[in-house]
Parts: sequence; C-alpha cells; structure tokens
Amino acid sequence: MRKSSKIFLIILITIWVVVFGVYVIYKKYQKPPQDVTRLEVYNKMMDEMVMPSGIFELKRSYNGDNNLRDFYKSIKRYGEYTREISSYLDSKIENENDTIKNTLKNDFNVSNPEDVVEYYRGLNIENVYYATIDTETMKSTSKYLKFKMTIEYNDGEKKVPYEVKLSNESNSNNFVEYTLSK
Repeated sequence: MRKSSKIFLIILITIWVVVFGVYVIYKKYQKPPQDVTRLEVYNKMMDEMVMPSGIFELKRSYNGDNNLRDFYKSIKRYGEYTREISSYLDSKIENENDTIKNTLKNDFNVSNPEDVVEYYRGLNIENVYYATIDTETMKSTSKYLKFKMTIEYNDGEKKVPYEVKLSNESNSNNFVEYTLSK
C-alpha cells in the first residue's frame, strides 16, 4: 500500500509538472491580444498621417484614382513643414525665401507660397494637432474634388483655413493642392 501511494504521488507530480510546462510554453508563444495590435497600428498611423474629420464624406465624394492615405500623409508632412517655417527667424526666412517658396510650390503644390510664408512667419507652432474638412463646401468636378479644410496646431489653439483640391487623375505627381484661405 505504501508503494502504490508513492507511485500515485510520483505520477501526480509528473502530470502537474507536464501541465505546468505546457502552460508556460503556451504563454510564451501566445500572440498578444488583438486590441494591443490594433492600438499599435493606430499609433503608427497617427505618427505618419493626420486623419481629418469628415473623411467618410470625403471617401463618398472623391471619385479619383489616388489613395486617400496619401492625402492624409500629405496633411502631416505639410503641417510639419509649416511648423518648421513658423520657427524660422526672420533672417533665415529672408535668406532662404526662394528655397522655402520652391519647396511649398513643388513638394506640397501650394498655389500661394508667398502668402503661406508670410502667414506662418513667427506663428510659433509646436505640433500638428488635427484637421477638419468642411463637408458642406465639397464640390466635385471631372478633374478634382474641392473643399475647405482647417489645419489645427498646438492642441487646437491655432486654426489655419485652406482650400484643398484633390486631383482625380492618378498620373498627377502631386494630387493635392493647398491654397491658404484669407
């Protein structure tokens, strides 16, 4: 009887060790919950782009071949560049005025670069916060979708209005055109 209870105890301990080992291995190779992965993807997207309000109406109204994610990324890049302009000293703007205007015109397809440089001079922008599309102003033509949009900076404290044109043609180099509204 003693021998059988020792064997039973050894078998019980062995089963417990095997179950515990399988549990440890399972936890080690278990994928993270999907919510964590979604949050990481969302945070990465927000680092790369600005998702404006009104995107559902934008998706519904835009008839072009271009990927709207490129538009969202351009808002982020453009906002970061205008933030950079706002931090320049007047002497740097005067020394690099042509370069800044060429970058605005060629890289960001800004129709009025002089006005943009003058507007952002000394504005002291810290971050690109958000963008809002005025869905009431959307007008679609065969060549582009035109609407008003506000880019918000410094946690929404500074709001800069623009008129935006999204080209419907996929072969255009810069399918987004920004015009500073006055």
